[in-house]
Order: sequence, then C-alpha cells, then structure tokens
Amino acid sequence: MDERKSVSGKIAVLVIDDEPFVRRLVVKLLNVVGFRNIIEAEDGSSGLRYLEHSEVGLVMLDIKMEPMNGLDFLKTVRTGRSGASRDLPIIVLTALEDDKVLGTALALDCDGFLNKPSTPKAIAKMIQRVLTTKATVRRTLAYEFISTDAICGNKSDPMLTESLLIVPEGKTSVIPIQDLHAGVCLTEHIFSKNGHILLPAGLPLTESLIHSLGDLSSVVGVKEVEVVQALTPFGTID
Repeated sequence: MDERKSVSGKIAVLVIDDEPFVRRLVVKLLNVVGFRNIIEAEDGSSGLRYLEHSEVGLVMLDIKMEPMNGLDFLKTVRTGRSGASRDLPIIVLTALEDDKVLGTALALDCDGFLNKPSTPKAIAKMIQRVLTTKATVRRTLAYEFISTDAICGNKSDPMLTESLLIVPEGKTSVIPIQDLHAGVCLTEHIFSKNGHILLPAGLPLTESLIHSLGDLSSVVGVKEVEVVQALTPFGTID
C-alpha cells in the first residue's frame, strides 16, 4: 500500500505489552481518540498469533518483553514471516532508555516512537502521521542481517547491514538534522549521544525514517550530517 488512510473507526489496532497496566492505559488512550477495535497481546509471539488470524491495521509495540521481545516481533514482520504485510504500520512504545535498542528499531523500519507515558493528543498526532505517511520498506534480505541482540545487553551496535550499504558518489552537502529530506543518502553515521549508531552511512532516507529520527531528537548526538543524493528508490517491497 502506498498511502495509509486514517480510519480509526474501522481498522484494528494490536497493542503488545507485557504489563497489563500499560496495555489498559494504551487501550484507554486509543478509545479516547476514536479507536474501538483493539486487540491486546502480552508478548511478541502472542502478537504474531493474532496477525495470523486477524486483519490488523496498526501495531503499538513495547520492546522489552518475554519470551519474544518487540525487536524480534518487528524483524519477523519486516522479513515477511508473519501473517501481515511487511509494511504493517508499527509504532514503538518507549521510555528512550536504551539507544542501542532504539537504533535496532530504526534499522528495522519501525514507523515511529511514542514516549511512555503518553497523552491522547500525542497518540492521536503520532497515529495520524504514521497512517498517512508513504509505506517504505527495504528488500527482505536487508532485515535478515540485523541483529536483535541489543535487548540482551549486547555491547556491539546492531547495524550489521552496513556491509550491504554503499555510499554513492556525487556532490555532498552538510545539512542540519531537522532539514533532512527524503531522497538523500547518509555519507556518515548518525550517532546517539552515547556513541551508538542510530542510522548508518549509505542508508537512503525516507519520510518515515526522518520522522522516526525526529522522535528520538533527545538522544541524537549530532546537529548536522553530510548527505549525497541517493541513486535508487528505497521503498521496494518484494
């Protein structure tokens, strides 16, 4: 699907969180902004079971869960091993506490980050943005090589796709992070304030990626970045 339409009264929202209190809070917020068809799941594996049997239009996803965490759920969807479309809109629920985990979620093309706790206004604005932003996901192979070990305390960065990314030749320019636009390619990594890679060099930027990076403005460690015009379109769904 190229354009996601906001139809809160019709689409089903899957809320995945291992804490019942948090699930109830998210469901209440969704009710306030007009969503009625809401499904609850306690971890990634139970969420995948719902995707096999339910037509879900949006996922609100916690990360730190057991036995299946949110990163593994996200990777399963993006690699086409779930019952849903690979470009299923997925919003990550986060306290912005672990930038390695956030970098992995970015690499797996989550559609946005929503701070916990949230408000009806914030959740409505986020959902409207996500459901009206062009769906762009990479080829399946790009996600297969992304490690989700960050959630287990792995000290290395998760960007194993770096070897698959090539920085195109061309005229470069340095622009502020807030002025990034779709269609350019990073010539250098974007790091968090703690020195972990959030986005790798060679990655063509999409509108969705730029929005998600903006959600992480409090943890981004640079104010400007060097870019070059991307050679190929990013959003190829196979």
